Amino acid sequence: MDNDRIAYRRRRRRIRKLQRLIPVGVAMALIAVIALLGVKQGWFESFAYSQEEADLFSYFGAIGDDYAVIIEDGEITTTQLKVVDGVMYQDLDSVKAQYNNRFYLDEKVNALLYTTAEEVISIPIGGAGYLKGNTPASMPYVICMEEKGKILVALDFVQQYADLEYDLYGGNGEPYRAQIRTEGKVLQTAKVKKDQAVRVGMDKKSKILTQMSEGDDLIILDDSEDPDWTKVQTRDLITGYYESRFLEDPAEESIPAPQTHSEPAFTYRTSDGPIRLVWDLVTNQDANAGLKNRLDGQEGLTTISPTWFFLKDNDGNIESIASHDYVEAAHNMGLDVWGLVENITYNADLKMYEVLSYPSKRQFVIEQLIGLATEYDLDGINLDFETVPEEAGECYVQFVRELSLACRKAELVLSVDNYVPSASTLHYDRKEQGQFADYVVIMGYDEHYTGSAESGSVASINFVIDGMKNTIEDVPAERVINAVPWYTRIWIETPKTEAEAAAEDASDEYIPYNLDVRTLGMTDAKEAVAKAGTEFKWDEETAQNYAEWQVGEKKYRIWMEDKDSLSAKVQAMHTYHVAGIAAWQLGYANADAWAALALF
Repeated sequence: MDNDRIAYRRRRRRIRKLQRLIPVGVAMALIAVIALLGVKQGWFESFAYSQEEADLFSYFGAIGDDYAVIIEDGEITTTQLKVVDGVMYQDLDSVKAQYNNRFYLDEKVNALLYTTAEEVISIPIGGAGYLKGNTPASMPYVICMEEKGKILVALDFVQQYADLEYDLYGGNGEPYRAQIRTEGKVLQTAKVKKDQAVRVGMDKKSKILTQMSEGDDLIILDDSEDPDWTKVQTRDLITGYYESRFLEDPAEESIPAPQTHSEPAFTYRTSDGPIRLVWDLVTNQDANAGLKNRLDGQEGLTTISPTWFFLKDNDGNIESIASHDYVEAAHNMGLDVWGLVENITYNADLKMYEVLSYPSKRQFVIEQLIGLATEYDLDGINLDFETVPEEAGECYVQFVRELSLACRKAELVLSVDNYVPSASTLHYDRKEQGQFADYVVIMGYDEHYTGSAESGSVASINFVIDGMKNTIEDVPAERVINAVPWYTRIWIETPKTEAEAAAEDASDEYIPYNLDVRTLGMTDAKEAVAKAGTEFKWDEETAQNYAEWQVGEKKYRIWMEDKDSLSAKVQAMHTYHVAGIAAWQLGYANADAWAALALF
C-alpha cells in the first residue's frame, strides 16, 4: 500500500511538471515559428539598420546656408554659388569661361556690358534695372553684384544669352545644392520597391542621407564595389548608396539640351566675289595725288585701303589726311575704299588701355570714324590697331564690337587686321572679332622682321598656311582675308667678335652673328641680287626663291617675294577657301605683284 501511494505521488509530480512545461514549449515553438516567418518577411531587419541621420551641411561641405553646392554627374564639387531669394549667382570669370565670354566688365562706369548684333546692353552693378540700347528694362532680382572683390551674375539673366538651365534644391534648414546643365544627357533610373534610406556608405550601419518611399525613382550612377549596394542620386540631388535588392524597373530617361536664349542674328556686308585689296601707304595730303598712275598695270583689284586715319592721343582724337579727290578717283575705277585707322604713327605716346577702357573715349573714336567715313563717302573702315597690350585685350575687343554696330548702321564694311595667330596674340580674340566684323584680315607676313634676332623668310609657305588654318578655326573662311607681302628683306650677317661672343648670356640661344636688315620692294630686291652677281635657287621648304652672297666677312641672304612665291601662297589660299587676298603695300607693286593678285 505504501509503495502504491509513493508511485502515485511520483506520477502526479511528473504530470504537474509536464503541465508546467507544455505552455513553455508551446510558447517557444510559437516564438520559433514567428521568428522564422519574420526572417522570411523582413519584420526584424529594421533592428539591424542604423537610424542615425547624417548632417547634410557637413556631408556636402556647405560653406553657408546661402550658398549652393554644385553637383556634377552625381559628384559633389568644390564649387559653391551664392543664392539670393532662389536665384543663383556665379562669378563673372566663370560665366565667361563656361557660358558666354561676351560679357564685359566696364570698370570705368561700374557696369556689366553685353553686346548683341543690334545693341549694347548695360547693367549697373548692384541693380535690377538695365538698358537695352537706350531702352530701360528691369528684372525682379539684382542682376549682378559685387562680393569679396568679385562680380557675381544671376544665372537667370545669363540664360537670356546662353543655353543653360539649373536645378536648385534645399533651403529651409537644408543645404542648397544645384546642378547646371548646358548639354543634353541620358539618365539611367530605377524604381524603389521598398521604403528604405539612401545612406552615406555601403553599410546598413551607415548614416541616413534621406528616406525613400516605395514607388520613388532614383538615378543610377554606377555599380559600386559591393554588388549589394548601388550608387544613386535622388531627384533633389542627394548622392549616396541604396540596397540593390530594393531597386526594380531599370529604365533610360533622355534629358534634352537646354534652349533658353535667342538673340538677333548677325548680318554681314560681304562681297559676292573675291576681295582683292591693296593698302596704300599715304603719309600726307600730297601723297593722295596720282592714284590712277600708281594703279597702272593693276589687274582685278576690287578694294583699296589708304592709311588715312591716326589715333593721335590718349583722349581718343583721330587725325585725318583723307581726300575727296582720291575717293572719287577710286570709285571711278570701280574700286571700294576702306579707310585705314591705325595706332602706329603716334604709338610712342599712346596707352591703348587708357583710350579703350573708357566707354566715352571708345564712343568718341567711333563717332569720329563714322563721321569721316560719311564725309568722304567711304565704303568701309579697316581697323589696324597693332601691338595692343594684353591688359587692353578685353577693352579692345569691346571696341571692335561697338565699332561694328556703328558700321552696320552706317552701311560700312568693317575689316580688322590681325597678326598670324600665336600664343602672344590670344587676347585679340579672333573668334569674337569674327562674330562682329565683316572681315578678319590675317597679316600673313613678318615671320622674320626688322627686330628679329635671326635672318629668315618674311612669309614662308608654312607660316602662311598655319595663319589661315588657325584663323579659320575661329572665323568662317568666307570672311577671312589673307594678306601677303609685296616686299622682302635682305639680311646682312656680320660674325661676332670673340669679345662679343664671350659677353653672350649663356642662358640665351647663341647666334654667331650680328644682324642688319634692309626692306625692299620686289623690283629693288631683284636688282640687288642681280648687282651682287648671284642667282636665285628655289627653296621648297619656304616656297621662295633664295639667294646668298658674301662681301668680305659679311653674308647677305634673301628669301624673295616674287611671282613664284606669291603664286604658291595664292594656291594655298584657294585650298583653304578664304574670301580674299590683301597686299602690303601699293608702293611696292610691280608686274609680278599684280599678276599674282589676279590669280586669286
